[in-house]
Parts: sequence; structure tokens; C-alpha cells
Amino acid sequence: MKKSLWTDNLKLPQFKSLDRDVKTDVLIIGGGLCGILCAYYLHRKGVNYILVEGNEIASGITKNTTAKITLQHGLIYKKITDSYGRENAQMYLKANEMALRKYEKMCKNMDCNFEKKDAYTYSLTDRAKIEDEVRAVKNLGFECDYVENLELPFNTKGAIRHKNQAQFHPLKFLYEIAKDLPIYEHTKAFESKPNRAITNDGEIKYK
Repeated sequence: MKKSLWTDNLKLPQFKSLDRDVKTDVLIIGGGLCGILCAYYLHRKGVNYILVEGNEIASGITKNTTAKITLQHGLIYKKITDSYGRENAQMYLKANEMALRKYEKMCKNMDCNFEKKDAYTYSLTDRAKIEDEVRAVKNLGFECDYVENLELPFNTKGAIRHKNQAQFHPLKFLYEIAKDLPIYEHTKAFESKPNRAITNDGEIKYK
């Protein structure tokens, strides 16, 4: 199994397996960051739900994440604008900006190593791609910079910089919000039919 740097010196929470038939309004399958966040917000709204995870929570992509929280995911805004139009690109960017600020608010009183950082996406070979991305982002009404020289041990053709992005310890964050949620680990949903999921040791009926 791949070792994750995020698990060093970290006590992992444990959740029991499902061992009976249950009923719930909402069933969440998968205990990564996305599934746990869904559970967290349903919990805050008083919705009846359960989450099942075939292994342990955060044992997949979440355990091996880069841990950056940023609206810049590669050079994407020119591509989105060209393919889907300015309005949709702007909507995508705003959604990511809102998520970043939401994480900041959630992490405020949490020990999860949240830090504001500038985010960079660079090119080794193509300055024009970076310049196109800078123009695309600015055209969407958001600030960014073209940076000529980076403190890296190799040469680049420049980078796009977004200020006030962030990084955190993803597992400290996830374990904190998951600790009181109705989660079943080692509970694999083998088959899902309308309003019914079959697991290794029980059936889940859901609305």
C-alpha cells in the first residue's frame, strides 16, 4: 500500500462496519473529502443519512492529495472560455473562489495547518500559453500576475500567479469534521438498485 506523508504521526479515527440492515433518507457511497463534506453539511442541516466506505475514510485520492486549495488547476480558464464561453468559465472560477473562502472559514478554529499561499502554474517551454491564461483570467474579472522568474532549480518560460490561495493538512481537516458523523468503514456497496444498496453485511434502503 502506498505510504502517505499526511499519515505520519497522525492518529487515524476508526469507524465500525455495517452489520445489519438499515434505512436512511440519503446514502453517500465513498469516504473521501467529497463524500465527507457532503455528510458534514447534511449533518448540519439535520438530514437523515449514512456514509459507507469500502476501505477506510480518506484512503484513496484524499490521502495522496497535494493539499493545495486554489482556483487554478493547471492552465484551464482559456480552455473553458474557448469551449464553453465566458459566462461558464466565470461561474467555474467563482465557485472555486467561494470554496477557497469556505475552507478558510471552516479551518479558522481548527488545527489543520491552514496557511495562505500564492499559487503558481508554470510552463517549461511555452511562454505564450502562460500569457494566454493570464489574459483569460483577467478577462473573467479576477486578478492574477505573469511572473517571469521563479525560485526553482530549473528554467521556466514564466508562470501565472494567483495570490491568497491556500494549503492545509487534508487529513487533519477531514478527520476533524468526520469524527461525529454516521460513517461505516469496510462496508462495500456491491450492488445498488433503486432505493436499495447491498453491502457485505447488510442492506441499506434509502430515499
